[in-house]
This record gives sequence, C-alpha cells and structure tokens, in this order.
Amino acid sequence: SGVRTGIVGVPELGLVYRRDSGNVNAGTLDIGFNNPNTAGIPGRPNPILPGAQLTATTGIEMRLSAQLLDADPGQAPKVMFYVTSGSGDFASNQFLPGLPGDTDNLGFPGGIGGDPMYDARFFEAIDPTYRCFLTLALPEWAAVANNNASLDSNWNHANPDGKNTTAVFGTLGLLQRNVNMNPRTLGGIVFRTNVVVPEATTTGYTLNGGTITLDTYGRAARLIASSADHVINAPVVVNQNLVMDVAPGAQLDVNDVSNAPGISVTKVGGGRGLLNKLRGLASLSVQGGRLQIDAASSTNSLTIADGPSAPSAVLDVKKTGLVVDYTGPSPFADIRSLILAGRAGGNWGGNGITSSSAAANSTITAVGYAEASSLGLSSFLGLPVDSDAVVLRYTRMGDANLNGTTELGDFAILGANFNGQGTVWGRGDFNFDGDTNLGDFALLAANFNQSAPGDLPRAAVPEPAALGLLAVSAGLMLRRRRIG
Repeated sequence: SGVRTGIVGVPELGLVYRRDSGNVNAGTLDIGFNNPNTAGIPGRPNPILPGAQLTATTGIEMRLSAQLLDADPGQAPKVMFYVTSGSGDFASNQFLPGLPGDTDNLGFPGGIGGDPMYDARFFEAIDPTYRCFLTLALPEWAAVANNNASLDSNWNHANPDGKNTTAVFGTLGLLQRNVNMNPRTLGGIVFRTNVVVPEATTTGYTLNGGTITLDTYGRAARLIASSADHVINAPVVVNQNLVMDVAPGAQLDVNDVSNAPGISVTKVGGGRGLLNKLRGLASLSVQGGRLQIDAASSTNSLTIADGPSAPSAVLDVKKTGLVVDYTGPSPFADIRSLILAGRAGGNWGGNGITSSSAAANSTITAVGYAEASSLGLSSFLGLPVDSDAVVLRYTRMGDANLNGTTELGDFAILGANFNGQGTVWGRGDFNFDGDTNLGDFALLAANFNQSAPGDLPRAAVPEPAALGLLAVSAGLMLRRRRIG
C-alpha cells in the first residue's frame, strides 16, 4: 500500500492480509501508530470517564479495505478495537468506544470475557454498555446543488466505487433526486429514504447515466429499497448472486439489466421489484412480494415462497415470458400449479406465476405454458431452448403453440387432442379445466388471428377462407364428440 499520511506527522504502514486457504488476498489494512501517551486516557486506571477516549490526540488510525471487512453490501460494518497483553491471555479494558468505567481487563477470573475473552457476543450484548464497537457509516448521497455523482463533495463519508462498497440514497429532503451516475463498481445500492418534504410523496430517486457494475468478493450483491418508489435507468451489470430486498409499500424498477451467466437472483421483502431481463440464471427465487420481468428471461430453476400448492409471493411476467431450462426431473407440474394459483379463477390476481397484463385483459389473455419438447421448439422469444425446458408466456387464449398468434396451427393441436382429459395448455386446454373440449374451441375461435404481447388490438375479422375452415373444424369436432 505504500506510505501515506495518517495521524499528523506519522507515516502509515500498509499491510496486506491473506486468507489461510490458498494464500488468497484478503484485503488491506493501513495503520498509523503514535504511542507517546503511556499514561492512557483520562481516568485511568478507574473510573474511565464516559467519552474520555474521544479526548485522546495520539494512538492508532486505521484504514480498512471493503475486502478486508467483507461485510454484506448494504450493512454498515461494525468494528471493535482493543489491546491485548503480550502473551494474548487477556484484553485491556481500554476499548474504543469504551467499556464501563469499572470494567477490569477482559479474560481475568470473574470478569466478562473468558475463553474466548472477546467475541461476537459483545456485538449483541443485552447490556448496551458492553457493546464495544464502532459502526462505520456507509457512503451516502448528500448533493443539493447538482446531480453529479462523480464529485466527492456530493457524498458524505466517501464517494463509493469498488467491489463490496455500498451507495446509500437516504433522506429525500431537498436533495437532488435525479442522480447522474458516472461508471462505477458497487456491491450494493440502498434506498433508505425518509420523506421530509412538506408534502407527502412517494417519489424517490432516479439513477441515470453510466454503467453500474454490481460485484463483491463473493457475497451476494444487494439492491435494497425501504420506502418510496425508485428507478434505476443506468445500465446495471450483475456479476455476483443478487438479493433484491424491497420493503412493503416500496417499489424499485431496474430497467436495463444484464447479468453474468450462472448467478442466482433472489427477491425478498413484501414490496414490488422489477428487473427487466434475467438471462442464463442458475436459479430464480421469489421469496416475498412481487418480482416483475419486462423482457424474455431464462433460469435453470424457479422457486416461489411456500411452494406450488399455496404460494405466498408473485412472479409477474407482464407482457413477456420465461424459459426454465431444467436438469433432472421436469418442474412442469409445479409450474402448472404456480400458474393455476396465479390465475386465481380467471382474474390473474393470485400469488404464484401471473401477468399483470393478463389481469388487465383477463377475458382474452392468459399465461400459456408447455414443455418445449412437446412443441418441437428450439428457440422461444428469441432465446435458445432444448428438450429439457418448460416455457411460459403471456399470450392470447387459444395460442397452443405459444408463438404469440392464434392461427391454424393452434387448431391442429386442439383438434389432435379434442375430447382429451388431463390435458394442458400446450394440448389445447385454454380454460384450465384439465380437458380439451368445446369450451377451449370457443376461446380459440373467438381469438382467432390475434396476438397479445404488444398493445392488444380489438378483435379482428378473420379472412373468409379461415372462417370456412373454422366452421368445418367445429362440425368435425362436434361429430367426433357425438361418436365418442
């Protein structure tokens, strides 16, 4: 790390720590040390007066890298400083920020501590006077005059940029809410807003500008919103597993996402989050609230809180779809159950897999689903698929082959499975009753020659030749039903 100026007149010693396994770089610790004060702080040995440690003008100053601290992004690190004896058999009672004045050295018989003499118990001590740690404040947006995130003066504590670092956007007040982000790397983004403007508002922050890369030293990256409605328009590149935590009543829209293949994404919290697209995930898990996707996405596995029989969270595919490219047993039955739960009898307002677009057009649209192999698909919504994939999308009722349009190919599928029981969408069950029958034929006929994913058009008039084919098909199906 070289020599830097720390405590006035005292050079810093740069240390690089390495993990025990594999000699991996564990981060840096810069130390400035000045020890002419052999008498200690006022009140030594006892009683140590409250706040006395803050009067010291000599001692140790440290700079710890985010890698060394290795805290979860979004969590303010807690650090304890203490001095041990030369043999390490006790810890001095001179702590920062300080033990109670009558506390003896830790590790002595009858005292607090013991073996180990000081550990994580003191971070959660019942008696707050024994919580001898410092909470390191996270960098927080503080700009009033302009919206330039590249200026150090627009941040409190530090201008965050680097793996595992966190950018906090806090109390709204008079701060600039439309922030122009310069390209940077972060471990997490936290919208920890308390609205203090005179009028009640839910309008939060909007982040525009350069690419934000989410990366850490191995922990999950985090996007957190505790209140209000926030938008990230700047491109976001996710290089690590991601946890999106949106509290009840809050919203967070991330409108330009790309991700490294093979990562996992987890949505928690009771609020609504949007990640416009997710490609090649190892897993997608919705454990709370609502997660929306806005463009075709793919994952190897999909889970929703409390399972397919009684899901308690929502995956909303809006006007797009999802590929679940599985390995091993097919999740088809579970995905069908999640779609049935989201359908909620036809209004598409339930938990599970749903579409807010289908909820707005529930008489003519739905979330259709199929095994890719049953439809002979090699691509779906522009994404490659193989035989081990379940595909689903928002579409018109009657779109059996899930190509986005109801046409003669869908009639062929319905006809081949007509009067079948225990059928699914990809075999003509458009009303979700488990059979392929005249009710499904009626839905297909009513939506014939229509598409759904864009702005839904009003019912079009089929070509005369198509009308003739529909009439013949209806007659043949009726006859087949009577003969059966």
